[in-house]
Amino acid sequence: MRIKQLDVFSASVTEYNKALKYLLDFNPDEAERHLSIWERRHSNNTRDLGHERGLIDFLRESEVNKALENDPERAFYIWERRWEPLLSARQDDSREDILSRFKNAYFLRLCRRLEPFKPGSSFHTGGNAVICLMRAGLWERAASAARTAARMSAVPGRLYGYLGDSLFMMKKARWAREAYLEALVAGPYDMDLDRLRDPEISRLMAAPESFLEDGPSINGPPRLELDWCLAIGLLANLLPVPVPRGRKEITRWKKRLTDNTLEPSRPGLAFASGIVLCSLGMEGLRKNGLEIAHIRAHMKRLSPALFTYYMEQKRNLDTERSPKE
Repeated sequence: MRIKQLDVFSASVTEYNKALKYLLDFNPDEAERHLSIWERRHSNNTRDLGHERGLIDFLRESEVNKALENDPERAFYIWERRWEPLLSARQDDSREDILSRFKNAYFLRLCRRLEPFKPGSSFHTGGNAVICLMRAGLWERAASAARTAARMSAVPGRLYGYLGDSLFMMKKARWAREAYLEALVAGPYDMDLDRLRDPEISRLMAAPESFLEDGPSINGPPRLELDWCLAIGLLANLLPVPVPRGRKEITRWKKRLTDNTLEPSRPGLAFASGIVLCSLGMEGLRKNGLEIAHIRAHMKRLSPALFTYYMEQKRNLDTERSPKE
């Protein structure tokens, strides 16, 4: 009986898939054996198996195996040194499936040895432990670890950003936006902009002015532009305007406004603080000893152009809400 070409093709794919399965099961010897069988049967095939061979050799290294079994922090840095630069620099995505699947399997195994959060551990408070959990697709654990680490991290903006990414992947978009807002308040300069999962937040961080339809431009160095992302995100209704609860929280927002007005180190945060405080309304502000005119004067001093845009928005909103004759 003559074998159909399709049957031969299916058999070859099956042999290659066996090699891939053993590779993802961290069995380099069996992966090598099946890959060699596939190569012998298809000696004329020009397919590049460089990544498969490289990963097999990688798994045979004693340093890698010891790290995966006993030292997840070391395993993380080995991957960062050996494979992450290749993944970041590649332009050809034809091998993406093999590398991405192996990367996921690698970090799943690494996370089995990842200990719970250790207070004071730079691996956790710096965000690397959260990165491991995210790469493994363990989004709930990543969110929990990011939330805990953010409270004691020197770079809380990065951790709140990772919290937003994890919540976004869990399809909790509203909570994710709240986490991104926290990141922008705590430190937009620390956020890991290369890993942002929410495409709209990524766009906000890359080109904040694109959200201001016919609005003013924010001129200045990149660091200054990043600081304005919070205010622009609030103006564009991309981020939820937080409601200050209690005098202590209101005082904190007031301090963010006044401390950054005369000699602004973070003018975007100050302007955003004005937006948050004004959301309380005239009556709510008066109950806390604040005047809306005083707050708006601060906002205008920070950015006359953006303040004009803000007031136009307010007038348009008030017009929409007013009863029609």
